[in-house]
Amino acid sequence: MKKKTKSDRHSEQGNALLIILIGVALFAALSFTVSRSMNSSTTEKLSAQQASLAASEIITYAQRMERAVNSIRNKGASESDISFQNSGLNTYENTNCTANMCRIFHPQGAGMQWISPPENSTNSGDWIITGATCIPDLGTGSTNCGSDTDTSNEELILTLTNINQTVCESINAGMGIDGIPADSTSGASTTVFTGSFADGTEITLANGPFQSACFSRGGSNYFYRVLLER
Repeated sequence: MKKKTKSDRHSEQGNALLIILIGVALFAALSFTVSRSMNSSTTEKLSAQQASLAASEIITYAQRMERAVNSIRNKGASESDISFQNSGLNTYENTNCTANMCRIFHPQGAGMQWISPPENSTNSGDWIITGATCIPDLGTGSTNCGSDTDTSNEELILTLTNINQTVCESINAGMGIDGIPADSTSGASTTVFTGSFADGTEITLANGPFQSACFSRGGSNYFYRVLLER
């Protein structure tokens, strides 16, 4: 038998090292694949949980806003006195409101705080409060109440535009509404409330009317809650 030379032994060591390195690389690739699969599954679950949490936060905040409006009204403020103005909402300045008691976001009023919508629940920014939308048959308005020249049947409404699909479904599930109903009329107005109500738009949903819902229109989803039924 031929005696191994120093060169042969060096070659064998090199081959063994190469095999080890290949093994390590294969193990790392396998670990990455398994980890990625697990993370993907976790992400899907977290997304569903986050959507459910976001829906709950939206519903809760809207309910609090409705109670705040009722609180202001119980203090003697008229519908046109209600003011949503605060340091970050100058566009809601209502000159009809001349005392702090009619201010939703003032401690002497309803003491509410303006809180941005939950992260990733919408890609269109902030809440909109409008007095230029009606819900047929919810209050005194009927079909075409958004254009009947009668401004006494427009509701005071809190809305959010471009709601995430899963969040929208979760919102409706939390309110006992099946799926995402489509609006067959003109949707929610983006005209902010500054003390006066006006004809503008109306929301008509199948199996409605609903005081609050998430609906679809033109390929996007919208949330609303009636703060003051008229």
